[in-house]
Amino acid sequence: SDKVEAFLDVVRPYGIDEMVRTGKVALHRYLAARINGGESVASTPAK
Repeated sequence: SDKVEAFLDVVRPYGIDEMVRTGKVALHRYLAARINGGESVASTPAK
């Protein structure tokens, strides 16, 4: 669908390991830290 293609265009720069049409979106912790202002992984609290 067009919405799926638009979403892929947004997340493609971050790398895609796997894609399914249902489920949750996840990023590696180190990548999420870089996106959120360059914090180191060690300073990112576990959730």
